[in-house]
Amino acid sequence: MRKDVIKCMALYMSMLIIMLPLYISNVYAADTGSVINVLSIKGADGIKGIRKSSGDFTKVDVEVFSSTPLTAQNIQLKSTAPGAASTTFQTCSDISPYMCTWQSQTGNLPAGSYSYYACIGNCNSCYQSSCKKKATIYVDGVAPTVETLSADRQMTNGGAVKLHYKITDRSCLASVCSGKCSGISKAELYDLGEDGTKTSVGTISINSDSCTYENDYNFISSSMANGERRLCMVAYDRFMQNSSLNLGAGCIEMKKDNFQPSYNTVRLMDQTESYDVKFVGDAGTTSKLVINLTTSALLDLKDRSLTGDLTQIGGSNEEKIPCSDLGNGKWACSKLVNAKAVSGSSSVQISAVDEGGNNNTQTFSFSLTSDSAAPVVDSITTGNEISKVPYLRGGLNVIYAIITETGSGMSFSKAYFGVGDSNRATCSPAGDKWVCYANITASGAAMVVNVHGEDDAGNAFASAKNLLIDSMKPSLGKVILTNTNSNPYFVTQDDMVVKAYIHDDRGVVGDSGAYNIYMTPSGFADPNPVKAESCEKNESSTNVICQWTIMNMAPGKVKINFNISDFVGNSISMDKSRFNIEYLEPATGNYTLLPDSQVEVYDVEGKAADYWTSSPGTSMPETVDSSTTELIEHSVWIPVQLRPRASAALFSVELSGCSSPDFSNYAKEAALIRPTPRSDRPFLRVTLKRGAIETEQMTFGCALNIISKHNGKISQVEVEPFNATVLVVSHGEFSNQVLFEIMRTARGWLVRASWIEPISKIISLFTKICSLIQSVSTAIRDVTLLLHLKTTICETNPFCWPGAKAARFSLSGIKKGELGLWGATYQFCAYVSCSKTIWGKWLQGDKGFDLSKYNKLAEEGKLPGDAPGTLTDQNQDAVNQYIQDRSLGLSGRLERGVNSHLQAQAPVSAEQLKGYESAYKTSDETFISAQTEYDTAKNKVYMKIPVLEGNFAPTTEQIEEEIKKLEGGDKILSTYYSAQTQRQTAQTKFEQAKKIGTDSSSMKALFFGTQSDSLQAMPEAERKKLGIQGSGLVGGLTAWGNPQNSLILSIATGCIPGIFLNLQKARQIECQYLSCIVNDVPAGMPLAACTKVRNFQWCMFIFGEIFQVIPFLGSIKNILSPILSMLKDPLTLIFGIMGYVCEFHPSDSLMTACHLLNSINSVINIVKTMEEIMNSKDLFNLKGTDSCKETLAKADGIIQKSLGVATGTTTGAANVATAAG
Repeated sequence: MRKDVIKCMALYMSMLIIMLPLYISNVYAADTGSVINVLSIKGADGIKGIRKSSGDFTKVDVEVFSSTPLTAQNIQLKSTAPGAASTTFQTCSDISPYMCTWQSQTGNLPAGSYSYYACIGNCNSCYQSSCKKKATIYVDGVAPTVETLSADRQMTNGGAVKLHYKITDRSCLASVCSGKCSGISKAELYDLGEDGTKTSVGTISINSDSCTYENDYNFISSSMANGERRLCMVAYDRFMQNSSLNLGAGCIEMKKDNFQPSYNTVRLMDQTESYDVKFVGDAGTTSKLVINLTTSALLDLKDRSLTGDLTQIGGSNEEKIPCSDLGNGKWACSKLVNAKAVSGSSSVQISAVDEGGNNNTQTFSFSLTSDSAAPVVDSITTGNEISKVPYLRGGLNVIYAIITETGSGMSFSKAYFGVGDSNRATCSPAGDKWVCYANITASGAAMVVNVHGEDDAGNAFASAKNLLIDSMKPSLGKVILTNTNSNPYFVTQDDMVVKAYIHDDRGVVGDSGAYNIYMTPSGFADPNPVKAESCEKNESSTNVICQWTIMNMAPGKVKINFNISDFVGNSISMDKSRFNIEYLEPATGNYTLLPDSQVEVYDVEGKAADYWTSSPGTSMPETVDSSTTELIEHSVWIPVQLRPRASAALFSVELSGCSSPDFSNYAKEAALIRPTPRSDRPFLRVTLKRGAIETEQMTFGCALNIISKHNGKISQVEVEPFNATVLVVSHGEFSNQVLFEIMRTARGWLVRASWIEPISKIISLFTKICSLIQSVSTAIRDVTLLLHLKTTICETNPFCWPGAKAARFSLSGIKKGELGLWGATYQFCAYVSCSKTIWGKWLQGDKGFDLSKYNKLAEEGKLPGDAPGTLTDQNQDAVNQYIQDRSLGLSGRLERGVNSHLQAQAPVSAEQLKGYESAYKTSDETFISAQTEYDTAKNKVYMKIPVLEGNFAPTTEQIEEEIKKLEGGDKILSTYYSAQTQRQTAQTKFEQAKKIGTDSSSMKALFFGTQSDSLQAMPEAERKKLGIQGSGLVGGLTAWGNPQNSLILSIATGCIPGIFLNLQKARQIECQYLSCIVNDVPAGMPLAACTKVRNFQWCMFIFGEIFQVIPFLGSIKNILSPILSMLKDPLTLIFGIMGYVCEFHPSDSLMTACHLLNSINSVINIVKTMEEIMNSKDLFNLKGTDSCKETLAKADGIIQKSLGVATGTTTGAANVATAAG
């Protein structure tokens, strides 16, 4: 308790001690009244006690403690500043302590020190410090001074320079201002040029209130310009008053240049500095390291030397290399060393440093080799090579040795060809090789050429090569002249292209592609030698075609001298005066070659030409059927005989054109067909338009352009007009041609072969019997299979198995009997149904199909889409097979069958042909690459192989044995022969594909699915005129799959029953055709209608499905030609139809030829017009009575009458009989 009392008393006493001063102060203040204190005196910048001399004000802040209320007017201010009067404070706060402020007007004061007094009340009556306070302000009107500025170096490359500087400042110059200033703000650095330009290059921020500031500064001199400069410093106080440039203490002299030393040459040379040292002895060679370099002209090399590590060339590390100043920044430095060869390259590191610190240190390498290796002969060549094999020519040659010499070189030319040193070569460097050459004389078929010698260091070498000698001179073959105007003759001012066919046993053009082949024209052009414009290889490297163009020829006989050199220089000179002329045939657009003859360039006759008359002959055919032209375009041929009026030779005849009403109405185009350009009996071919001809005679007015030779000159173009006539047969006429056709048809063996009908009936009977046998056999097999399935469940049941076993055994006997029956008749019935032919099974095999199955299922109505029915297992298999094969389409099945059984070669598509060609080109490129590698290896080992006695060169076996010894030699040989085999295989396939051709693609398109589209696109009026109804051919040509449906397909597949059945159909067709001619033509039916019906039926039963087979056989003539020949060409069309079925080939003997392919196309066009005939159900019902007997009787009567038996023989009938016979 006592302790607590003591603690409280101690706390109370402490508080009294603390409060005592405050209490005394209050008592004193109360006694004196108030107390004033100056808080601050400053200018606008707020620096206490300092203001600027100009543009500034003075501000005084005081604090007044007073127990009585005061205002600003109670506080007086007096100053010693110039012009200052006593005044009162401007503002005071409202309560004590009172915060009062006075601020002067902004203005100027001289630099110096000024006092300000603040008083409570009147300053004159206040003597106590409590009511009067003094404040002093210094007016700063003096800039700071840079006392010192120095640098650690005065030559620089733009790097860091260490500066030392000292700056002082004071507010006025009087002693009272010592130590009084606003403070130092910053220092600016300036780059001064010789011309006085000043550029700021740096700022040093200081911001110190001290009046003296000294420090270091790292200055980056890169901002200074190159050259001799001054770096100056300007100091700023905190009132931004700055010192002036002091070229003395405030600036330093500087040299600044950042140009690095550059090495011009660094060479290791001999002592006399004559050549570079590359080869040294084993003990070393005294050499001189020579360095030329360039520095800045402003700064010298440091220590006037370089520093280098020369240890690898016989010197030491950090070795000084003395330098000589050549002026203007050029220096020459050198150092002697004892250079030795070391492994790899010898390197030196050189450092060049100038006074400004610019440093260029680089490493330089020298290849120093101890020369102890002999030169190596890479090749011995003549420069004349074919397939990289060099050849000599008989006689004088220049021979070259290509030598690798990496040592001392061969500048002394100590190389020799042949034995001894008499035939010295000339050697010179060529890149990294040396080439030595000399003259040698060659003879025979081959010779060994050797070269020997030594390099400049005395290292010896020798080599030899067996070279072939080409002594055979080239030969000149045919020379073809072509007029650029495509004419078969030449006149003045024409341009002539000359092509010379040249042969050489080795080649005219070597690997280099250079050639020396010239011609010199004589008599028709300037007689100056002209080099061939081009020489291209023809088929092989030994044959070339060289070409020239002769411009603006003059008149005269054409003679040309040819100077021809082969690739080694064997040459011939030959004069040619007989040439082939190549010209463009206008009618065909193809180039044609005339036999060789003398050629002349003719002058042109100045007068108009009129030397020829023309007379057209009888047209071929003589008449045109108007009904035929309604169906198809075709041509007529008219011979034109030219006869001279004067002694003129025909040079060329061309069609000028045709124009007449008949030509405009009925002709599509005309062309002149001439056996030769100078033929006086050309043919006019007129292609007639499709459509009816509404006149009995067509007249075509045409003209010929004739060029003649007359009095040794070429005539002007002579226009010779002529009129050609063609007779027209109108509808329903009955002419000698009809009688001829009646006689030809009635006397044909096919119409009179009545024995065909009974054979056909027998075959039909056999077919029905075989069908019955097959049905019974199928039923037995089906029942047997069904019972087998039903009794299988009894095999493990002791109650039902005995009965089931007996039933199965009984049916098994029936099955065996059925198999025996079917086995005996199968072969016979297979031949009857043509499921088997004399060639084997037709369209059957592992991937084939059985047409008899489809026929059987179709008869039973059990194909997909027919009425539902129960299918046996065998029928179900057939249906499955049918579903699988139906997706292929008939054409696909036929293609598969033919490819499987006829083994024919399928034509290729255009895309396939391109594929074969691409494969061949690729294999050829691969072979060339492999051959190049093979030849390279061959050249490596060639000279190392000894030549066997009796041979001129190593054998292939020797060469390949040596190649095998090379690294990768076995691979080189295997690759070469493999590429050769692949190339031969690809080439064979490509050649075969080209022979097969791609024509079948167009035939395939014609006979598969295009007929209906063509008919639908035909105008309705045209369709009615042709008797066409519906959307197209019923079934098309692809509706049948049995060989029996086509005579040609039956013959092609060996289907004997089909042959007889179709011969019976063909016979009935011919009889119906004869009946149409005999009965319907006199009644008014156009003869063309009989022809159309007959041709359509022949198309169905002679050609039939053959068109589905042909696209995959590749050749139509191999099948059709013998068959049509056997049938005496039943497709020959009469009178007007001949114009488009047969393409006449005019000749002077008026012989004609009928082209099979055009016949086929014509038949197909007629087929398109026969849809209505196809729709007739009874049209092809040939199973009734024989229609030939009655028709033949009537035809015989007409023939007898036409021969004059009843009314007497007429001239026309006699002609018909003669022709028919």
